[in-house]
Amino acid sequence: MPVSRTRILELPVDTNKAIDAARHAVATVIQGTPVVHGSAVTGSVRTSWASWGEDLTLTVAEAANGSRVTVKSASRLPTQFLDWGKHRKNLNRLQHELETAAQVHAAVIDPG
Repeated sequence: MPVSRTRILELPVDTNKAIDAARHAVATVIQGTPVVHGSAVTGSVRTSWASWGEDLTLTVAEAANGSRVTVKSASRLPTQFLDWGKHRKNLNRLQHELETAAQVHAAVIDPG
């Protein structure tokens, strides 16, 4: 299993709305307050039976049809080699929350 997993999505909304949707998505998944650095939104998932926690990063950029969002879930512990599908679950949940907050369906450019 990978130490991290990345998915690239296109949303048919402007970058400001995409950043707001990313903030909502991360806040929903991490059970806390996300950190916003310009066009990037970050947060950490707590330790569970499946992992030592994950760092989530959503980076928003302009795209021809709206916004491109790069969603990344990375193991907090770099020596962790088995994630029990946790990264894929994080990406699926973040995509769902992004789509819900932006009220659109995302086009998956790279499924990760």
